[in-house]
Amino acid sequence: MGARGVHRFINNLEVSYHGVYTQSSPFVLEKLCEDTEYEIYVQAVNKHGTGDPSARVLFRTPSIVHERKLEETSYNVTHCCVSVQISPGCMPLCDYNARMSHVRMLATTCSGELPNILRCAVGGRNHQPCCQRRGVPESCMSLCAGTFSSQATPAVCMPYIGNIMMCLEEGVGYLPGPVRDLKATKVADREVTLVWQPPEKGSNITQYQLHYQSVDKHSAALAVYSLNNTMNLTDTVATVPNLKTGNMYNFFVITMNEEGTSLPSAVLTINVTEEHEDDSGLTGVSSAPHSLVLDAKTATTLTVVWQPPEFAHPTDRFIYELHFRALGSPGDPDNYNITTTAATALRLENLTPNTQYVIYVTATTDKGESRPSETLLAWTDPAYPAFVEAPTVHPINLIVEGGKMTVLCIAMGSPPPTVSLYISGVLIHQDETRHMVTVVQNVTRDMREISCYADNGYGTPMQASRTITISRRPRIKARERVPVPEGTSATLQCAVDAWPEPSLVWWQDPEGRVPVIHGGNYAIKTETNQVRNTARPLSSRPPS
Repeated sequence: MGARGVHRFINNLEVSYHGVYTQSSPFVLEKLCEDTEYEIYVQAVNKHGTGDPSARVLFRTPSIVHERKLEETSYNVTHCCVSVQISPGCMPLCDYNARMSHVRMLATTCSGELPNILRCAVGGRNHQPCCQRRGVPESCMSLCAGTFSSQATPAVCMPYIGNIMMCLEEGVGYLPGPVRDLKATKVADREVTLVWQPPEKGSNITQYQLHYQSVDKHSAALAVYSLNNTMNLTDTVATVPNLKTGNMYNFFVITMNEEGTSLPSAVLTINVTEEHEDDSGLTGVSSAPHSLVLDAKTATTLTVVWQPPEFAHPTDRFIYELHFRALGSPGDPDNYNITTTAATALRLENLTPNTQYVIYVTATTDKGESRPSETLLAWTDPAYPAFVEAPTVHPINLIVEGGKMTVLCIAMGSPPPTVSLYISGVLIHQDETRHMVTVVQNVTRDMREISCYADNGYGTPMQASRTITISRRPRIKARERVPVPEGTSATLQCAVDAWPEPSLVWWQDPEGRVPVIHGGNYAIKTETNQVRNTARPLSSRPPS
């Protein structure tokens, strides 16, 4: 089946539709006229005929003057990615025209950097109205504002990634950028004076809109895109009057023009009871990290993941501080242990088993530290002593000298034990796990005792062993010369190491290979447990 796209000049009704055939979507119409209005619809075509036309789409191509103006004030997504130190291997994603093959290939490798890449691609602009027009579902709408939500899964949003990227590329050209350096220069009774800097690029701002709202210590950390009170301004300074003394307020500023708005780049939280007047000012910072989730836990570890701040400048670089303490521990309840990371996940180690912990996260940039995130309560698992099963060896029946074998050690315990594999008393492999698989190459005949050892620091360490038999060719040990006085009896011995058990034969003549038969002058005895053969001739002529 093919698709047939057609277009014409609306202002000239005498011009007929022009048809273009393509096998796939999307399709790029080229060589259009500048500053011209077009109408487009699509029909599906196959050998049986033509389907019904789709809905009409009307659009106007920009003028050359407008395109030049956009180029002069264009937003550089690559420069933003360099500013937030995206790794070189993930830089191909910092391109609005990135290939889908690159996106799929690097999505897993660059998963830890995707929030920063998305924030740079959005550029501090609010692209959600465009995404709505292009049919992006509500579950993926957070991507158009530079954040990931729990509903924005790859399976749901990947079919719309092309629509989203078109909105981002178009939007950074005509939507206003975010403000910078939001500060409070004066905090007095019932009034606050704020100043900020306009965006680095883009003179397409028609006005600023200041949002503010009274909050408490819990709601102050929430990222709310629209606060109760607003002020429309054309200058980069504002005095907010009639505030309630003793209340805490959140403030942020967005830019506006006829095409849309920017996103908040910082939140300023001020307690109106605290008078402050300083040239440096109280600086706005990013909103708080959010959506803390316990990803994994053991008796001594907790793994916590979270989402980056929703309100932040695209070029902000975050260092996260994770605060934690044991609930009910003696001492100051406000005294938290702190550990830092640049990632949005952290594993807390060396914790106490069967203990509840209080956890929250803050984000720090060069502007300052954000408000605390929501609080997470999490229990560590109880501690159980280590237990280990007898090792499992594959192949089961035929382990050949010089070949390889696979040994499986299965251990239990909380926290996960350190499992060690010993073969004939020699440490081969060690790991902190519950299932340890080890492939042993170049098996030798002395690898008869296999042991799995487990210890997690609680209770008595445990060891389980198994004896195996190595299939091997015969190896003979014997004295080459045995002096015997003539006319006396002699005992000749040879030790043979082999499996399966070999057939043993004494030869009287090495060249003629005449076998020595038990009986008469010869007595032959075989000790199979030690694989040793003894020949005792009763005459004066010993066998060879």
